[in-house]
Amino acid sequence: MCISRFLILVNGNLLYMRGFPPLGRYEKIIVGGGGKDIGLTDGWHGLVDEVKIFQRVLTPNQILQEAHIENSPPIMDAGNSYLTWLDDLPLTTLAGAVVDGPPGDVADVDVAWSITGQPVGSNASVTKTSSDWANPTADFTTDSTGTYEITLTATDTTGLVGSDTLEIEVVADACEAAQLEPGFEFNYYDSDQNCVIDLIDYAAFAAQWLEDLRLTAPVAR
Repeated sequence: MCISRFLILVNGNLLYMRGFPPLGRYEKIIVGGGGKDIGLTDGWHGLVDEVKIFQRVLTPNQILQEAHIENSPPIMDAGNSYLTWLDDLPLTTLAGAVVDGPPGDVADVDVAWSITGQPVGSNASVTKTSSDWANPTADFTTDSTGTYEITLTATDTTGLVGSDTLEIEVVADACEAAQLEPGFEFNYYDSDQNCVIDLIDYAAFAAQWLEDLRLTAPVAR
């Protein structure tokens, strides 16, 4: 006699399995109870919100798909965008966050960082530095100035994809970066406008020290 299997799965994952003789062609199927509950008024406590009966045995993948019909894609946060400069690279502060959508198959989430936009001819890379899928980090570096788009992506076991992007603006040096900050103004004494008050600026100031701009005689008009 062929033995059937009774399976209990949670979110597509096997929780319990038991073998039993197959049902006859015309036997009753009792949903939410068993034979001992027939005729009882207080036999089984619970709620059944959906029942599906198939004419075939489902494969493990089909069971997983049924369990995740209402699955949500991972919720993504790529983290802060950045303004930086070539001499400050690599940028080691990329830090995102991933929250897997219901039903919570977080153990199978696959997380990746990628460059999805960059200046033509630039040689850039982003390298994942964390094995914690929920708090992914990465390093970024490049050899060219410009604006780069970095995307953080996660794919769950059912193939649903979540993603979020950030931008990294790379300029030539720290002074150029400072000039892009709101409200920036050069210091009055920064004569060469390199964002540093140094001996060059002092020499330029000293060359004008005690210069007298007052008139020494009347001016004809």
